[in-house]
Amino acid sequence: GVVSYQSDSERIGIIAQVFPLMFFLVAALVSLTTMTRMVEEQRGQSGTLRALGYSRGLVMMQYISYALMATLVGSVFGIFFGSYIFPRIIYGLYSLMMYDLPVSMIYCLDVWIFVQSILIAVVVTLVATIAACAKELMSVPAILMRPKAIKQGKRILLERLPMIWTHLKFNQKVTLRNMFRYKKRFLMSVIGISGCTALMLTGFGIKYSVTDMTARQFGDLWLYDGYVMYSQDYETNQAENLKETLKKNEAITSTLMARTESGMAGGNSDKQIETNLLCPSSLNRIDSYFKLQDAKTKEPLEIEEDKIIITEKLPELLDLEVGDTLSFTLKNQTYEMVVGAITENYLEHYIYLSQDYYTKVFEQPYQINATYFNLGEVDEDIENTLGKSLMAEDHIYAVAFTDTIGGTFVSQMNSISIVVWVLIISAGLLAFVVLYNLTNINVNERLTEIATIKVLGFRNHEVYDYVFRENILLSVLGTILGLFLGIFLHHYIMRTVEVDSVMFVRSIRPISYLYAAVLTMLFTTLINHFMRKVLRKVDMVSSLKSVE
Repeated sequence: GVVSYQSDSERIGIIAQVFPLMFFLVAALVSLTTMTRMVEEQRGQSGTLRALGYSRGLVMMQYISYALMATLVGSVFGIFFGSYIFPRIIYGLYSLMMYDLPVSMIYCLDVWIFVQSILIAVVVTLVATIAACAKELMSVPAILMRPKAIKQGKRILLERLPMIWTHLKFNQKVTLRNMFRYKKRFLMSVIGISGCTALMLTGFGIKYSVTDMTARQFGDLWLYDGYVMYSQDYETNQAENLKETLKKNEAITSTLMARTESGMAGGNSDKQIETNLLCPSSLNRIDSYFKLQDAKTKEPLEIEEDKIIITEKLPELLDLEVGDTLSFTLKNQTYEMVVGAITENYLEHYIYLSQDYYTKVFEQPYQINATYFNLGEVDEDIENTLGKSLMAEDHIYAVAFTDTIGGTFVSQMNSISIVVWVLIISAGLLAFVVLYNLTNINVNERLTEIATIKVLGFRNHEVYDYVFRENILLSVLGTILGLFLGIFLHHYIMRTVEVDSVMFVRSIRPISYLYAAVLTMLFTTLINHFMRKVLRKVDMVSSLKSVE
């Protein structure tokens, strides 16, 4: 229990090193868009202050002060939630689902982490603010005091393809032109949406990678229902007698006797990995207990007489390939074996070999010390009764059942799902904020333009289409890019979270792509619905008051 809890804590720590980087990048984007909009809105005030003799630095300080205060206040709230609320949620879920913890959570408050978080937030916000101010304040006061001219439309690349452009409707052409007319907003929208989509895809990908790993290992690869281990003082004929005892038990339908050892495996790297060696008594019957298949092609594998089969992650850790020599250290003696194939596996490390090759490598007679068995019916009561009767036999010191081991491991892996759900919800909320912020800026920047098209006779639903069609297209582009980026982020995190004895499924379920894309588009639809009220309130007379 202590080891499992420590392992779970380490996994959370690894996840905590990766996800905040993505959140900071998206937060920087939000800060840049917000401050850019604020500076542009108050360009008239900035021009007046410059005309009165204030320097660019002093004018810039009002925006820097605002950004600094907002960042510090936000950081204080963020530290509170990050240090107390989120840990309590995760700790509470662990206590409820995984562990019976005897003590309440102890807060280990690290001042350096707080200072580091605040510094990163301040630097990100200030850089965005200075960048936004510097561009505007480079203009002379007379230019700043005038309203900013609406950006001129330009021909886009699609117009050079008449076979496509001529078949588009007027509103569709306007939408495409507007999208590429405001290039900064276009890039910010696509990057912001793609970042949030990538985070959500990664979250769902991690969740299913964990659950799929346990399902494949305990459902597809380990086919036996349990095994017994014999004590060291047995003899071969006693093992045969115990085999007959197992066969007489009505609950057991078949058995496979084997030799198992646990030692340290080595290869072309400096690592030494704890590995289990398994030598079955019958190669013809191993398929009923272990499914050996190629890790890439999924083709069935057979144990060769003079080579071994190793499990999938072992060659990654030891830098081995088929045909290389693996060293196996047992009781301070090292033995060498040739790798013949690599089999799919996700939990622990195994070496499979034949009796003849075992005798040749270890130079000792083959002797049975374990028996794997299958049950006619898998039931907790049957397993408890069988386990008690087997433990009453002489020379049996351990009995284990696959569904018990699998259930324990599934519970451990559910701990990652707990953290992932917190991250998915956080990424979803961040996506909502990003989309709302960008949509709000888009509408406010174009109030005069929207008022003008209303004067020209556009009805409400046509105005909605005029503005929101851009949001939908930008969301689609951002979602596609985000799904692409999410593949790399998921792969990196899976590699990082894994411990030596576990390999997660590194592919992403198709349903994860669907969830991430649907959530992003759902947020876009909700925000478009909220912003309809703003568009309805746009005053048509305001278009006649424009200086331009």
